[in-house]
Amino acid sequence: MEDCAYTLEQRKRAVEPCIKHGLKATATIRELGYPSRVQLAAWHREWLETGGSLHERSRASEAYSAEQKRAAVDHYLEHGRRNAHARRELGYPKSCQKLADRIEGLAPSERRTTEPRTFTLEQRRRAAAAFVGRAGSAREIADEAGSSRCTLYKWKRKLLGEGPDMTETKHGAPAQGAGDGDGKAVRATQADIDALAARKRELVEELRRLELGRDVMEGTLELLGKGAGADPAN
Repeated sequence: MEDCAYTLEQRKRAVEPCIKHGLKATATIRELGYPSRVQLAAWHREWLETGGSLHERSRASEAYSAEQKRAAVDHYLEHGRRNAHARRELGYPKSCQKLADRIEGLAPSERRTTEPRTFTLEQRRRAAAAFVGRAGSAREIADEAGSSRCTLYKWKRKLLGEGPDMTETKHGAPAQGAGDGDGKAVRATQADIDALAARKRELVEELRRLELGRDVMEGTLELLGKGAGADPAN
């Protein structure tokens, strides 16, 4: 929702409990049902800058500062180049075309086009390895790679030998020249699979170390909370 769609009273009603909850945005949003985390952070920043007040917004006006326009473009570029996602997170601009125009004006070479993007085999391997190693959610890894979740799942299947060869055509028939050893066929070798498996083991081991460290820290905090002279058994 646009920032100007909220009344001054609604914005105050969001900022005040946010401060009361110790700047915990989640608790405030859960209590009120609005706004987004990004909007709440912006309102709180305005509250601090103005010494505890908020400016009235005009619904009729959609004029944004140069800083806001730059922030919208930066958010778009840094979070997967998704127009709708950027507008939803920031709360502005309302129009998809307006953000597209700003991107065209501030970063003309960075705007995502409708033309399909091509990925090198190495890029696909890295994304598949991150996915197999649970380095993040499918959406996060896909966004990082600049692809879709559906494409990421396809890379995982094909690079790990769980599906058809990556040179398969749209109708399922092998592409011309696939497997002829001339370097044009895109298929995972045993070395590629072994590398992915090794990376997965490394990530699993790293996760175990992090979990162990977390358990130790939680135990320490629990003991500290009981007091220096308390019996740990109690």
